[in-house]
Amino acid sequence: MYAQLFLGIAISAELRMHMNYSLPWKQAQITRDDSDLPQQVHFEGGNYLGFFLPDAAYSTAQLQAHAQRLLHKIAYYFPKYSKKALPIVLFPQLFIP
Repeated sequence: MYAQLFLGIAISAELRMHMNYSLPWKQAQITRDDSDLPQQVHFEGGNYLGFFLPDAAYSTAQLQAHAQRLLHKIAYYFPKYSKKALPIVLFPQLFIP
């Protein structure tokens, strides 16, 4: 059993609409050419888009850098999506191999 931190944003109805209409996003989901592609995760009844963080311990500056990386990816894949005040969430995920 091991845990990883997940940093992301909640998938709202508006974001889901942009995900459904974004050709670059759909292509990236199929080809997986982008090694830094945000993942969709279900957690406690909600759906989130973001990244699993590879290490267990992070400084605030490192978490902010990961948040900026996520916001950059959202801007790239969903350019018409409003990125004003997106609440970034951080939670653990437990995996049982």
